[in-house]
Parts: sequence; C-alpha cells; structure tokens
Amino acid sequence: MNILVATTNYPPDIGGIAELAFRECVGFTEAGYVVTVLHPLSETELPAGDLLANQKTGIFNSHADKSRVVKPLVSTRPVLRLESLYRCLKNQLSRKESDFLWCPNYRGFGLPVALLSRRSRVPFGIYIHGTELQTEKRSSIRTWIMKWVLTRAQIVCTNSNNTAQMIESEYAVRATVLVPGHSIPLDPGKELLEESRLRRRTWTFALGGNLAGEPIVLISICRLSRGKGIDFALRAVAAQTDDLKNRIIYVIAGDGPQAGELMKLSRQLGIADRTIFTGAIAPEQTATFLYASDIYIQPSQPADDFLESFGISFLEAQAAGLPCLGTRWGGIMESVWENETGLLVRPKNQSAVTKALARLCADSDLRQKMSTMGKKRASGATWAKHTAALNLLLESLLSSGSEQVPE
Repeated sequence: MNILVATTNYPPDIGGIAELAFRECVGFTEAGYVVTVLHPLSETELPAGDLLANQKTGIFNSHADKSRVVKPLVSTRPVLRLESLYRCLKNQLSRKESDFLWCPNYRGFGLPVALLSRRSRVPFGIYIHGTELQTEKRSSIRTWIMKWVLTRAQIVCTNSNNTAQMIESEYAVRATVLVPGHSIPLDPGKELLEESRLRRRTWTFALGGNLAGEPIVLISICRLSRGKGIDFALRAVAAQTDDLKNRIIYVIAGDGPQAGELMKLSRQLGIADRTIFTGAIAPEQTATFLYASDIYIQPSQPADDFLESFGISFLEAQAAGLPCLGTRWGGIMESVWENETGLLVRPKNQSAVTKALARLCADSDLRQKMSTMGKKRASGATWAKHTAALNLLLESLLSSGSEQVPE
C-alpha cells in the first residue's frame, strides 16, 4: 500500500508538528507501507531539487532510509500558496499511485488534500492541532472550509481530549485522540549523564560563580512567542527572595518573535546575570538540556490564536524526571498530572506562577517525588504507541471497506 504524506512541517524543521509528522511516517513504514512525503520549500528558501533523501540529522538518522521526501518550490503569498500546494500535490498524485493521503496538520495542505481526495477518489486522514482550530475561527468562510474538510476525512485524529471536544462541539465531527509520544530516554545512560553534567557546569561557569549555594536550574525549551508565557516565568524568578533567587540559573532554549523582548525584560528585571538564552537547539540536544536541569517551567497563556493543545515539551521534561510548572489551560492538564508530576496554575496569574516556583525551588523532596512520577507518566506515552494506534485506525478503515470517498 502506498501512502502520500502531505505536510508543511517535517525535519529538518524544528518543532512538535515536524517530529509528529516524522514519527508517523516511520510508523507507516514499519507497518509495511510505502511512504512518500511531500514537504515543499517556500520561495524564500533555496530549491533543493525535486526528490531528496530524508534529512539526516540527529534523532532522525536511524530511519533516514525509510521513506522518500519530495520538496517542490511553492509560493509564500497567501492565495498563491494555496494554489501552489494544490498543484504540487496534484503533480505528485499523477506521478505515483497512492492508496491513502495523510495530513499530519491542517494548515497548508488540509484543503488541497480534501479537494484532490474527492477528485482522485483516494481516501484521506488528518491530524488536527488546537491552534489550527483557533486560526480558522477568524472568518465564517474559513470555518466553513474546515468543516467541509473534516466531514470528508475518513480518519480525523487529534492530540488531546480537550481538542477532540472542541472539534466535536464546533464541527460535529468525532476525532480519535492519539496522544503524542516523546524521544527522551527514560534511562539516560552514562554518556548522556556525563554530557548533561558538562552542560550544567558550563551554565554555572557562564554566570561567573554568581551563585549562593547549590544551583537550581530552571529550563524552558520552546518557541519564544507570547503564548508560551516566558515573560511570566522571568517575572517569577525576579520576585523570589534574594537567598533563593541567587541560587537560580534560568536557561531559555529556543528562538522566536519575542526573543529580543524577553532579553530586554530580563535586563529590566535585574536577572540578566541569572538568565541564559541559548537560541534554538537541535532536537538531539533536548535530552542533554533537560537532564542538566532541575525544573521545567512554561506557564503557557492564551495569546492571539495560540492554544497549547497538549504540550510535548512537558512530556519530554517528565521523561527526564523534571517536575513541571505550567497552567491549567488547553491540553496541558492531560500532559501534566497536577500535583503529581508538576504544579499547574490559572493562566494570566503572575502571583500564582511566582508562588508555585518558590514552592518547587524550596522543596527538594517534592521535586524528587514529582521526578519519579514524571518518568512513570512519560513511560505511558511513546511514539510506538501513537503510531501503532494510527496504523490500527488505517487497517480498520481498509478492512471495513469504509474508505469510500464522499462526493
């Protein structure tokens, strides 16, 4: 069986959707399907040819020969981009027979895949993310289009019960919840632990010995946009008592539109000497950064169209044994077990973030209990389980003969 995966997020892109798309492709190939990935370049990038081998970077090495990646050039302008995506998908379908179309995310290929599914009579499935539901609320036309796409998909999946409820409430479509996995080893091994100890010493050295006692390393690994709440985390650090604040190292790993603003805020709050901005890190560095830290903090907040519909970063942190500090919002409450693997507070509540951070920093016994439970929670969410469930849905569709494409 041939599966064509159409996605605008795939390695070497960095982010949760890119990894999810990759892991699902690996799962398809390990189930015996022949996979072609359509992952276009934008017109602002250098063309890399029509047919490329998989990107051989980091954690993606081990399955680099599992599928082929087609990378046509598309327009970045809104209307032309949609037409370009439709055209390159149509061209790929005409070159190679496909039995199933899969969209790991709606934005970009969602409508082109649904249109060509109807035209070619090839069934399709789609994985929906929370922020996509938010963006399509901007106009009644976009809402209607998304409903048209979802009601014609043979398989609709999403990442949390929270998002599934939104899909059913707003579009009258039932979605299957496939919880994302993580790629952080629960048993780190000697080499990873040594790398992590070196990383921690490097961070400590970068502060010039400006620490009063055993350091407490806080970490955030995310896109630096307003919705991730890193400004709340910085203010929480600044509000700690001097004896506690002088033990804190806050590592912010990532890049994004708010990076410059956050650096400026750290200076204004007087904690630039306790804050390390690393910039974006490669996926294979994530485990080292997490195992070098003590607490994961990401008080995500509603901002524009952003919705934290699950939170893979929280799952990764728990796999490394880090207690988490987040918010009771979106799907985070399904990623973090409140008061067991982390502390959750109401969004937009600065004093609650400050108090929760003080509690985690001051109570090493609580951190240890949450560390143990965090590993237990993470052990139940793996990419193997995710892809096995997805393959089971596909097998059920094929065996039932219900893959007929609606007119």
